[in-house]
Amino acid sequence: DAFLLEQFTAQCGNVVSARVITDRESGQSKGFGYVELGDGDSLTKALALNGAEFDGRNIKVDKAEAKPQTPKSTNKNWEASAPSLTLFVGGLSYDTDKTGLWNAFEKTGPKDARVAWNHDEQCSKGFGYVEFETQEAATSAFES
Repeated sequence: DAFLLEQFTAQCGNVVSARVITDRESGQSKGFGYVELGDGDSLTKALALNGAEFDGRNIKVDKAEAKPQTPKSTNKNWEASAPSLTLFVGGLSYDTDKTGLWNAFEKTGPKDARVAWNHDEQCSKGFGYVEFETQEAATSAFES
């Protein structure tokens, strides 16, 4: 658990935080974690713990590197899609329903609103679609 990991790495010096990665469903440890250290000296001491025993196991200690930023699209010839009467709306709360999505676009005159639904979990999938009567209304909603 994170407390044990933090206590174990405290011998290195300045431990900012420690977390153990767990399975979402079972809550069981996946067997690895991350420790954020406050300075280079603490990092050097932590790297020296590679192979040490922790919680009955020999641990591997390595420096984590930030993931490189990659562009969303590598297609330099990307063009915007043709105008549409239907807008995709992403990043919705899992509590969002059809009425909530409709109300968010009420000022621009939606014809219909649909929220993708997870029937197993009984919640939104986090995205939906809003359809409009006219291209002008859809464009207005998109630009607002």
